Amino acid sequence: IINSVEEYNMYIINSRINVAKLAVKVVAIFSDLFAMVALILVVSIIVLIIINAVNTLNKNIYNIGVSRSMGAHMNELGFIYSLQMIVFGLLVIIFSLALDYFATGFSNSILKNTIPNVIVVPGLNEITFVRFNPAITAFTTLLVVILTIISIIIPIMAIKKMNPVSIIKKKN
Repeated sequence: IINSVEEYNMYIINSRINVAKLAVKVVAIFSDLFAMVALILVVSIIVLIIINAVNTLNKNIYNIGVSRSMGAHMNELGFIYSLQMIVFGLLVIIFSLALDYFATGFSNSILKNTIPNVIVVPGLNEITFVRFNPAITAFTTLLVVILTIISIIIPIMAIKKMNPVSIIKKKN
């Protein structure tokens, strides 16, 4: 009986090791896909922030010209523009945190539902393929903050170079 129990325990340990090895292979297959999705999301965030910064500047260029011609200081105009971009950056951070947190559970359920169709392995439902990683989330948040700061600084530098009289004449 003792030998059978030991053999059974070894069988369980070996099957779990095999499940872990298989899970590593599956995650390696999907890791390229996850990296590609992450890259696409980062590029789309960069494009979205730049487009928003340019649109906000173009939409408010006449108001900026009028305000500067009336004597508004660059600090006041910069504060208004910066506040708009900071709100936008905060919204991007909130949505990216929520997406990051909820996408891990969604991707785990997809992997757990599709892998058994390809490979039959006992104990696969006990494995978590993708985990919510706070370090990656912190890096993503830091990246969005840096991009938001850049999208604030560059247009403010462009506003400083603008001549208020030429902006008003351009509108008319």
